[in-house]
Amino acid sequence: MRNWDNFYRIVKEGKTNLWEIKKQFGDKSVFLFKRDGSGFTWMINSRHEINAYNSLKQGAKGDILMAGLGIGYEPFILCDRQGVKSIDIVECDEEIIYLTSKYLKDNKINIIHDRVLHFMQSTDKKYDAIYFDIFPRDPTSFPDEVKILTKASKDILKSNGKIMFWRQYPPLELWI
Repeated sequence: MRNWDNFYRIVKEGKTNLWEIKKQFGDKSVFLFKRDGSGFTWMINSRHEINAYNSLKQGAKGDILMAGLGIGYEPFILCDRQGVKSIDIVECDEEIIYLTSKYLKDNKINIIHDRVLHFMQSTDKKYDAIYFDIFPRDPTSFPDEVKILTKASKDILKSNGKIMFWRQYPPLELWI
């Protein structure tokens, strides 16, 4: 069974020119740092975030599109979910793909190097769920980005499909 403890065991610390993955042993957190001198933690998978992902996991079925790879916990967990046929992950940063794709070896997972809006406008595939785990460069632009991505999602979402935006706990869910 895929769970946080199994994920934590297989994740390897590593770094590229711009990114670094570190593990904290006490609470079993995994951090993704941007190596630009700011010390900014781009992503952390803590117990709080794991609980937030449970809503994604509970309703997951069919073909899933994920925007943003992060450290890869969500697709790792979703692979075991009965009814999940495929997980297409769109990530714009090749270095993040390099760091995390090593432990996401599963026939259901397809990692695509692209910008999510471009991918959505160029694919013919239809999805049962679309999950956005991306962050705007300017946090004040988040409402505008939700509108743009929601509109683009309508063309590739199956009937009764679901869109989720990770922004807070719980994630923002939209049914179209």
